[in-house]
Amino acid sequence: MEQVIDLLVSDRIKETLSAACLRHVLSTEGTGWFGPEKLTEVSDTYENSRMYLPGKYSKLSGTGSAKPGGCLFRSQNVGNSRNSAAYSR
Repeated sequence: MEQVIDLLVSDRIKETLSAACLRHVLSTEGTGWFGPEKLTEVSDTYENSRMYLPGKYSKLSGTGSAKPGGCLFRSQNVGNSRNSAAYSR
C-alpha cells in the first residue's frame, strides 16, 4: 500500500514540475519510477545546477522564483480564467 501512495505522490509532484525539469526527471528514471524523496532530490539537483545559467528557466532571467534551492513548479491558478502558467515554489 505504501508503494501505491508513493507512486501517487510522485505523479502529483511531476504534474507541477517545469517542462525542462520534468524531461530531466523522466530521462533519469528510465523505465522505472522514483519515490517522492528521490524525485525531489533529482529535481532539486537539476534546478540548483542551472540556477545561475542564463536562459528561459534561469532564476536570474525573471522566469522563476528568487527563493534559493528547489525545482520551479507551475502554480495551478484555479481562480484565474486565463489559466496563466506562473512559476512559484
